[in-house]
Amino acid sequence: MRKIAVDPKASKWSALFTASDSNSCSYVGLNLHACRLETLGNVDWQVKDEIVVSTSLSLNYLRSVADIPQNVGESMRLLDASCNHITTIQMPHSLVNLLILKLSHNFIQEIPENAFSSLGHLQDLNLAHNKISILNERSFCGLENSLESLTLRGNQLHIATGVKSLISLKTLDLGSNYIQDIIQLSCLSCVEILDLSNNRLADIEQTRQVLVSCCNLKDLKLSKNPISQERHYKLKFVDGLDILKFDNMQVSNVVRQKCHIAKTQADLEGLTESTTQYYMKWMEDEGKKKDNLILMLKRQQEEIENQYIEYCKRMEEDLSNSVNYIQQVSADPETFDVSYLATPQGRIEWQQALEQAEAVREKYLVDLSDRNNVDTSETFVGKLRYLSENQPQVWRLLKVKELESRDEDMTLSNDDALVSTQLLKSRARRRHDDLAQAAQQIKISPF
Repeated sequence: MRKIAVDPKASKWSALFTASDSNSCSYVGLNLHACRLETLGNVDWQVKDEIVVSTSLSLNYLRSVADIPQNVGESMRLLDASCNHITTIQMPHSLVNLLILKLSHNFIQEIPENAFSSLGHLQDLNLAHNKISILNERSFCGLENSLESLTLRGNQLHIATGVKSLISLKTLDLGSNYIQDIIQLSCLSCVEILDLSNNRLADIEQTRQVLVSCCNLKDLKLSKNPISQERHYKLKFVDGLDILKFDNMQVSNVVRQKCHIAKTQADLEGLTESTTQYYMKWMEDEGKKKDNLILMLKRQQEEIENQYIEYCKRMEEDLSNSVNYIQQVSADPETFDVSYLATPQGRIEWQQALEQAEAVREKYLVDLSDRNNVDTSETFVGKLRYLSENQPQVWRLLKVKELESRDEDMTLSNDDALVSTQLLKSRARRRHDDLAQAAQQIKISPF
């Protein structure tokens, strides 16, 4: 062990002394660096009338510093126990005047409640490069009004729980952890130097809002975070925060003004980009609607084609029955003798009825052509097709009524010539009347 004389007036040691400390006392520092110590129980401290203000226990094999003698610990202002094998924090109660504590590069995994409650004057705490993954809400209980500097770099923290109670903190180093959320830092209004580099901060707006609440922040580090990959990310912090240094870059008024201009340009570029994205999305949505409408129209077209094919089959069957009946009248002497169609007057009236109905339909088609509603090439059959395509339910009802009337007519005797003549006339009239009624139902002129 080596003793080092300590001069309270020297700049190297001035941070360990206050104005009330006497300059006439003999202050020493104990150097136990790299002495292969596994415990402090057998150390001969060799302290008599001297006041120990600094002790270095770094680079040993210590698992605890709880065995520091009381006569040494009471006056100690600095304790360096870095680079040891410490796994749990057990601080001796004699270190009541300790100002600086270094426990970096150990194997500490957790900071329990009230771990530093006996160190009421501690100002600087270094816990860097341990394996700390959990911070309790009361991990720093007792240091709220004294601790000014806290280093937790190189640990395994996901959230900085417990830090929010350190209202006097001025320097905080949380670099090289796994932190994703810094909402706990919004209460640190006194912090001036903040290092959050090499973490997992991904929400740039949330991070910026939290840092705005740190009104005294002067030096900020956010490099090697996911947010640092975003375009113009530095502009959002330099322009919105009153900091003097950002990611090791000095922020002067000229730099701030340039950043403000660049941020405005970036905002306009972002507005253009978002507007383009919106319009492209709208066009894509309309394209999908168009495809759906085309598909629906194709299905409707297929349905109309099928309805038309069915209609043609029925009309061909109806035509075949009519032609067969006329041929039967012509070929069968008995039917010929009693049929009204066999008389010249019957044939003339039938032909006139057909021509009159066709004239009415042609006139209606001309009127529709003038209104550009239908093609003038439509005939009586075309009108039936129009009815079947646009009002299939009306067309079906019409066919049902026609078939019912035909079934009734078939029950009548075919031997009565007068009945046969009246039957043909009544069927023609009913057909024309039903078509006219159906046309009226779909708000078009009658045939």
